Amino acid sequence: MNCTLPILKYSRELQQDLLLRNYDILWDVDLGGSEFCRVKLGVRKYNGELVAIKIVTKTFCSNFEKDVVLYIQDKLTSNTSLSEPLNTKSYNEYFPKIFDTFEDIDFIYIVMELSFGGELFHLLVRSEDKLSEETVSLIFSQICSALKALHSIGIMHGDIKAENITFSKESRLDSIKLLDFGNSCLMLANEKSSLGKNNVETPIYNQCFVFNDSKREIQFNQTYFDFWSCGKLLYLMLTGKYLEIDFFECFDFSDSTKKKLFESSELKLCSDLAKDLLYKLLSY
Repeated sequence: MNCTLPILKYSRELQQDLLLRNYDILWDVDLGGSEFCRVKLGVRKYNGELVAIKIVTKTFCSNFEKDVVLYIQDKLTSNTSLSEPLNTKSYNEYFPKIFDTFEDIDFIYIVMELSFGGELFHLLVRSEDKLSEETVSLIFSQICSALKALHSIGIMHGDIKAENITFSKESRLDSIKLLDFGNSCLMLANEKSSLGKNNVETPIYNQCFVFNDSKREIQFNQTYFDFWSCGKLLYLMLTGKYLEIDFFECFDFSDSTKKKLFESSELKLCSDLAKDLLYKLLSY
């Protein structure tokens, strides 16, 4: 028996192997994805549990994401690996549980816990404008805690955005899960990190990034890329609008730019505390 995989505008055959012996894949139910991967709804055969199955094509991606999610799950559920241990609850709170991973010649399959509450992106669309600061505080504090856990084990996420934040429970904003580690990298001192073929265009280096142009050399801690992405996400949640700012503009965040941004009509009704946090995330 063969199954067809609807991906990349054409179909490939997937032989019935260990994956299909353990899970039914509902090919018509698409949970999201990108040009290089799709996420399908699956059912665990032995107990009927619903799962999410991320199918990543090897043509454009390495198996690095699979390695990263397994590394995160291992480190954050082990109390012996950290100087300040994060217990199993820390992992279960902020990251989907990984049940299984499979590979064949063409694809990588990551079987993970299904989130029932939808994406942060969908919440913003339904809100039609912006979220209250109370709601933003509830969601954003969880995102920061998730990043703290990642950075504590040397992982940079590399792609913080509304589409990669989900809610594990329906109508529960206190249940965020951080997804999609295709742009992630392991931060090891004095080694160049491998971000894969299709990831962020900015070359990122472990421990410290060095940016050179004709006028200057800029160095910054690699984790700052996640902080800057959080700043853009915070702006989106507070205003309902995307902030058009390039990563390297944060190094030229002058007083005049700051004044123009923070006195804009979009942020006019925001508290000084929210503006201060936003400024610290966007500037370096």
